[in-house]
Amino acid sequence: MYRDLHTPPGGSGMTLIEILAAISIASLITAAALSAYMVVAGSLQRRQARHWDEAQEALETMRRDLAACCAVPIATNIPAMQLAPDGGSNAVNNVTLSCCTAYLPEGADDILRMGVRRVRYSVQPTGGANGGPALIRESVALTGPDIRRPPESNTILRTASCLRVRVLDNETWTNQWQSTARRPLPRGAEIQVGWRTESGTNLATAWVLVPAGHSFKPPSASLRGVPSPADPRSATMQNAVPPAFAPPPPAGAADTRPPAGG
Repeated sequence: MYRDLHTPPGGSGMTLIEILAAISIASLITAAALSAYMVVAGSLQRRQARHWDEAQEALETMRRDLAACCAVPIATNIPAMQLAPDGGSNAVNNVTLSCCTAYLPEGADDILRMGVRRVRYSVQPTGGANGGPALIRESVALTGPDIRRPPESNTILRTASCLRVRVLDNETWTNQWQSTARRPLPRGAEIQVGWRTESGTNLATAWVLVPAGHSFKPPSASLRGVPSPADPRSATMQNAVPPAFAPPPPAGAADTRPPAGG
């Protein structure tokens, strides 16, 4: 009796060709799955990068407006800034910000053409195909060359989920502000914008100084190095002029100045 040495007992098992074929099929499936994963991961990364760039541009727009905040002319009754919680939003600490900001028309470099516009930032539903909220900037010119232009409304951050703003009142941070004659503007602001992702909510933050919210007192005469009339050091300081810089005596008078090297 003879037995085929290439066939295992019972007729079960895989030949070398079958093993190689199985490895090849598994490699193809793994390569396809890895390729699909890389495509999806790359798409998500590009989307996140696009959202991040849009958030940075939105923050830069808000930063420019807040840095140029100013008190409007007395003839108008429009407050310089209003900051209040947005009661119609589900986001925690979501706010609506309105302020008056100085502007130059596009392409203008003459400060005499500067005007004042009113801007308002809020998160609103877009009503588009996605129906998600977006960060909207509304503006209308109060003075200047653009006063005849109609109000504008622009989306500066799509898929925005929240707008959080805190302003600095002396040494206290608050998310509410109403300008008054004595407190027209805060000293600074912290801005946060957020957008939803598959893994949660991302936030981008910026801080801005509001120059018009700072009051500067001119230094006194004594701080500038010039003695005031009531300063008892005045006579001493006046007599402490170096000999080399002392004025010459009148004509016919004796020179009582000490030698320059003495």
